[in-house]
Amino acid sequence: MQTKYFSPSINIQRDQNQEFHYISTRNGEKAFQKITSAFSGGTKSFNIIGAYGSGKSAFILALDKVLNNKEKFFSNPFKEDFNSFETTFIIGKYSSFKDVFCETFKLNSTNNIFKDLQKTITQKIKAKVGQLIVVDEFGKFLEYAAKESPEDELYFIQQLAEFANTPGLPFLFITTLHQPFEDYALSLSKSQKNEWDKVKGRLVEISFNEPVEQLLFLASERIIQKSFLCHVKEAHQKDLFNIIQSADVFPMRDYFTFDFAKKLFPFDILSASIAMVAFQRYGQNERSLFSFLESEDYLGINDFTKGEEYFHIPHIYKYLKYNFHSLLNSRFNQDSAKWKALDEALQRAESVFDEEYKNASQILITIGLLSILGRQGQKISKDFLNLYSQLALGIYKAKTIIEILESKQLIRYRKFSQCYVLFKGTDFDLNTELDLAEDQVSKDFAVVHQLQQHFNFPIVPAKRIFFEWGTPRYFVYEITENPICIIPEGQVDGYINLIFNEFINKEEIKLFSGKCGEAILHGYFNNANDLKKQLIEIEKIQIVKNRCIDDAIAIAELDVYLNVSKEQLNKSFQASFFGEESNVSWYFNGTQKHFENAREMNLFLSEICREIYAGTPILRNELMNREKVSGTISSAKNKLIHRILEFENETGLSFDANRFPPEKTIYLTLLHETGIHQRKDENWFLGKPTEKSFTKLWVASEQFLDDCAAASRKLNEFINILKAKPFKLKQGFIDFWVPIFLIAKQKHFAFYELDTFIPQLTADSLEVAMKQTQKYRINTFDLNEKRLNIFNRYRYFLNLIEETAPDSDTFVETIKPFLVFYKNLVPFTKQTKQLSKEALRLRDAISLATDPEKVFFEDIPSALGFILNDFTDDQKIEDFSITLRAATQELSGTFPNLVNRIEEVISKTVRSKNIVFPENKLLLQKRFEKLKKERIHTKLRVLLQRINTPLEDRQSWINSIATAIFGKSLDQFSDDDELNFQTLFPKKIYELDNLTDISKNDIDKENEEVLKLEITSFVKGVQNNLVRLPKYKSEEIAKLEQKIIPLLNSKDRQANIALLIRLLQKEIENE
Repeated sequence: MQTKYFSPSINIQRDQNQEFHYISTRNGEKAFQKITSAFSGGTKSFNIIGAYGSGKSAFILALDKVLNNKEKFFSNPFKEDFNSFETTFIIGKYSSFKDVFCETFKLNSTNNIFKDLQKTITQKIKAKVGQLIVVDEFGKFLEYAAKESPEDELYFIQQLAEFANTPGLPFLFITTLHQPFEDYALSLSKSQKNEWDKVKGRLVEISFNEPVEQLLFLASERIIQKSFLCHVKEAHQKDLFNIIQSADVFPMRDYFTFDFAKKLFPFDILSASIAMVAFQRYGQNERSLFSFLESEDYLGINDFTKGEEYFHIPHIYKYLKYNFHSLLNSRFNQDSAKWKALDEALQRAESVFDEEYKNASQILITIGLLSILGRQGQKISKDFLNLYSQLALGIYKAKTIIEILESKQLIRYRKFSQCYVLFKGTDFDLNTELDLAEDQVSKDFAVVHQLQQHFNFPIVPAKRIFFEWGTPRYFVYEITENPICIIPEGQVDGYINLIFNEFINKEEIKLFSGKCGEAILHGYFNNANDLKKQLIEIEKIQIVKNRCIDDAIAIAELDVYLNVSKEQLNKSFQASFFGEESNVSWYFNGTQKHFENAREMNLFLSEICREIYAGTPILRNELMNREKVSGTISSAKNKLIHRILEFENETGLSFDANRFPPEKTIYLTLLHETGIHQRKDENWFLGKPTEKSFTKLWVASEQFLDDCAAASRKLNEFINILKAKPFKLKQGFIDFWVPIFLIAKQKHFAFYELDTFIPQLTADSLEVAMKQTQKYRINTFDLNEKRLNIFNRYRYFLNLIEETAPDSDTFVETIKPFLVFYKNLVPFTKQTKQLSKEALRLRDAISLATDPEKVFFEDIPSALGFILNDFTDDQKIEDFSITLRAATQELSGTFPNLVNRIEEVISKTVRSKNIVFPENKLLLQKRFEKLKKERIHTKLRVLLQRINTPLEDRQSWINSIATAIFGKSLDQFSDDDELNFQTLFPKKIYELDNLTDISKNDIDKENEEVLKLEITSFVKGVQNNLVRLPKYKSEEIAKLEQKIIPLLNSKDRQANIALLIRLLQKEIENE
C-alpha cells in the first residue's frame, strides 16, 4: 500500500480521495472474500480485528474503491448489482457512538433512528446504490460505552447490527478493532459481560493479523516499485543465497527462492527476513515496514541506492538501535537480556581489537541478531560466518577474526547445536572438560533407570474411541526391563510398555503379550545404543557442572547444553517409535504391529480399548462420563436421584420443558435416549435399556444381583465389576449408574448397612452408601418351593394375600407386623424368663432380626423347633402355624399374667382366700381408714395413698400399688422384682397394721412419744409391749445413749442387736 505522499498511518477520512496504491495480500483477499460472500448470504455486520499497523485501514480504503468500481485490487462480485456504494467513514473517539452516528447522518436521536435511516437507504435502491458504513478505531467508542453507559450504547450497537442484516437492504456495516471485542468489557459486571458477548455475536469477526511472510512479500513488491539499482553480480548473489540455504538460517516458511531473493536487493534474503521479524516483534507490522521503506531516516535503506553493497544484518542492528532504542532496552521486551548481552560483547571486543574492531563487531552483531531473531535449529557454523562475512559484509579476514573472537571467549561454538553464540567467558575450557568427563562415565548402566530420570512422559489419550464412545481413555508409558501385565486402575486405562533388555527374545515378548489380556501395548527396543550415547552425554554434562559449580557463566552454558541434549534425547526416543527406521517392535495380543506415525499409533490405542473394554456403553456426556466430576455435576446427581425417586412414573421425570439444568441434560443422555426410562401403558418406569451398547452393562448388573441370591455381597464388589474390563467405567459414570440401577431393581433385593436392613431406598441412603461401599451389602430374594410355602404361611397367619413371586415390598409388608408386635411388648415381656422355650426363642429371633429373609426362613422356624425341609409336609406346615400362634399368644399374655399374679399376692395378704378387684381394694381401704397418714413414714405414706386412690381401673390400681413398693411401674418389673414383691408387700401391710394398733390408744402427741415393741421367741412366743415415753425424758435418755454406745462392739453388728434384744426382754419381764 502506498499513497502519493508517504504517511506512517492511513486515515480513512483524510485519505479517501487521495491517489492510492494498494498491494493486495492473502490476508486482504481472504477478508474481502469473507465479507462479500457473507453479504450475499444476508450477513452484513463485520468486525475486523488486527494489531496496530497490520493494514486494516488500508484494506478499508481498498474495499471502498473496489465496491465503487474505482480500482481492481479485488474481484468485485457486486458490479452487476450495484453501481456504487455511498461510503460513510467514522473515526472512533471517546464519546457516545449513538450520538456520533446520529450527528453524522443528521438523525434525531429521540426519533425512530432506524426507521429514518431505512427510508434514506431505500431511496437509493432504485439507483442501485448501496450504503457502506465503516467505523475505524471502534475501540474508543467501546471504551466510552464500558465506562459511561454500557446498557444504552450496547443496545444501540446491537440494533444497528441487526438493522444492517435486514433482508434485501443494501447496507454494509464494518468496524475495526486492535484487540478482541470482549477485552473492552473486563471492568463490567457478569450480567453486563453477558450482554457484551451477545452484541459481539451480532458482528462477524474477521482476523487481520499479517504473518511475517506477508511483510516480506510487501517489502519485495515495494522495493521493485522503488527500482533500487543492483550492481552485484548474479553469481555473487547466488553464492550468498546458497550459503544461507545450506546453513538453514532463513526464519520463514515461504518465499525462499533465489528469484525472490533478487527482488529484495539491497537486502540479502537473510537480512530482509530478520528485518521483517523485527518489525513484527518490536514495531507495528506494515506501518513499521513502510516507514522504513519510504522515509529518508538516518541509517535507513534509502541510503543504499547506488546498488554496490547489501543492506546486511549489521545495518539492521544500527537501524533498530536508533529507532527502537527505548523498547529494546525496556524490561517489557522479552529479548532485552539478549540485547544487553550483545551490547556487552561489543564493549568487550573494543578491548581486544584495534583496527579490526569494525569487522569484529559486525560478525558479533550477525551472531547476536541471528540468535535473537533467527529460527530454531539454524546452523551458524564457522564456514557460514566466514562466507556470509565475505559475501554480504565484505570482510575478507573473517576466519581469522572468528578464531580470535573464539579464543577470547567472546563467542563459543556449541557442538550440540552446531551453532556459534555470544559468550561471556569462563575460566573453564568446557569442550576439554566434557572430553575428560567421558572417561568418568560408566558405560555399563541400566538404560531403564536413566530414562526414568530424564523422561516425564505425557499421558496419551486414545482420541478416536473417546470421540466414538464418549468415555475418555488414557494410556501412560511404563519403561521396564521385562514386559509387564498389570491391571490399569483409576484414571489409567492402559499402558505403553517400553522394554529395554538385550537378553530377552522378541518371541518371548510376543507370546507374553498374547497371554496378558490387558490394555497394554508392548514395545521392544531393538537397539538402544543411540539412546545410550545421548544418556552418556547428559551424564558428562552433569559431571562438568559439579566441577564448575561456582562459575555462573559456565553453569548457564552447560544448562543450555543439558536442555538441548534432553530435547534431542526426547526426539530420538520418540522418533524411534514410527516409520521405516523404527527401532521398536510393537506387540499386542500376540501380534506384531508397525506404525508409520503417531496418528497410526493413537488409532491403534483406540482399537485396544475397543477390544479390551468391549462392554463400555456409548455415552457422550463429558459432564459425568469422567473419573472426577465437578461440584456442580455432583449436586446435579443428587437432584436427579431425588427426582427419580419422586417422579419415576411421570413423563420426563416431570422436568420443566423450557429449562435445561445439568440434571436434565444428564437425564436425557443417560435415561431418555438409552430407553432406560420407558413407558408401559400409562406408566413410566426404569427398565432394561433399548440402546444396544448398554445391554452388556445391564446384563452384568443383573447378574450381580442374581449372584447375591446365593450369599449377600458388598456394594463395593458391584463397583469393582464396573471398574474392571470389559467395562472399566469412569467413577463419575459409576456414581450415576449404581444408584439408578438399584432404584430400578429395588423390589428384587434387600439392602443392608452392616447388618441393619434398610426397608426403603432414599437419596440420602444411596449417597452415603456410595461413599462407604464396604459397609453396605445386597441380598437378592431367592424363594424355592419350601421357602415360598413358609413365606405364605406367615402371610396366612397375618391375614395377608399369598404371593407367588415376593419382592422387597411384600417382605417388608410381611415382616413389619412381627417387628411392630415385638416393639409393642412391654419391657417385662422382653426380658422375663417365665416363658416356654418356644416363646423365648421366638422373642429372641424377632428382637435380633436384621435380615427379613433369614428371620423368616431360618430364625423363626428354628426357634419353634422346625427346619426348612419340614415345609414340604402339609402336616408340618400346619404344626408350625399352631406353634407360632401359641408362642405369639403366650408372649401377648405375659404381662396380663403378671398383673394377675401381683393381684393374687395382694388379695392373699388381705385375706387367706382369693379375692379380686375391687373387693381387695375396698378391704385395704377399710383396714387403714383410721390411720393418719401424716403420722407415718414417707414410703408407707405413699403406699397408703395408693391404697386409697380413687382409680377405678383394675390394672392401673394394681400398677400403682407395685410402683409404691418398688418405685417403678409393673411393666418395668423383672422376674426378681416379682419374687421380692411376694415378701415385701405383706411386710409393708404388717407395718401399717402396727401403726394402726398404735393409733387406737389415747395418745397425747404433744407431750409423749409412743413405740410398739414385739419380741418373738420359741419359749415365750410373741410378747407385745407399748412404750409411752414422756418427751421431757428425751434429754435424759439421749445422755444415757451416749454412755452405752461406746460399750457396744462396733465390729459385730449381729452381736450388738442380740445383746440389746436380751436387755429389752429382761426389762419387759421385770415390769
